[in-house]
Amino acid sequence: SCAACVLLIPLFKGNTPLARSSVSPGSCPAPPTQAGTRPVSTARAAQPALHSPPVPAQNTLPAGMRFRLILCYALYGLGYIFPATFLPAQARILVQDPSVFGWAWPVFGCAAALSTLFVARIGRRFSRPAIWTWAQCIMAFGIALPAFSDQLWAIMVSALCVGGTFMVITMVGMQLGQQMAGLQPQRLLAGMTAAFAAGQLAGPLLFSAASTLVGASLNQALVFMALVVALATLLLRNTPTALKETRS
Repeated sequence: SCAACVLLIPLFKGNTPLARSSVSPGSCPAPPTQAGTRPVSTARAAQPALHSPPVPAQNTLPAGMRFRLILCYALYGLGYIFPATFLPAQARILVQDPSVFGWAWPVFGCAAALSTLFVARIGRRFSRPAIWTWAQCIMAFGIALPAFSDQLWAIMVSALCVGGTFMVITMVGMQLGQQMAGLQPQRLLAGMTAAFAAGQLAGPLLFSAASTLVGASLNQALVFMALVVALATLLLRNTPTALKETRS
């Protein structure tokens, strides 16, 4: 035993080739590991995975349904911009007193504010596609009404119908889009927003072109846009049962 200790002393002093090759100055020996395993670098073990597999989105819908949703949102923007643009002008034609025709915008704004509170109360009783469909039908009625009556009350009812539904459609449409897209809603919501903006920009341009080329009147344009908004609700048909049964 004493002889063994004497033989091991040079190893610990680093005087043997084995000691010089295994332990270098300024370094520490690797910690012991289990038999048959290799030591794992602490930095590599602590490094997070850079290429983790993407989490699949849930409750997603086919591309066709997404396209119909974006198209319906674009047609909503196309129809909404007509009364939003021409209602004050129509009221001014009917009534010269600014204190009277100026009420078209306050009625529009108050209806928009109150409609969100109303939908918040009934949102749990009806599905989002149903709320969107009814709101768009009411908007279509409000768009067409001034074309059939040149009375001030028709302008005010139109402002009430359009103002009371445009915020509802915007809110419910975004909620439905997020629900449809599942865990990755960014692209769908961006497409809906861009489509709505494109519809708003195209509305006055289409009316100007129709007025110049075929002599279309404002009343004819209002009726046409009302039909477009109403028929656009057909795009919301065949919504999957899972979405119809989901409440907000």
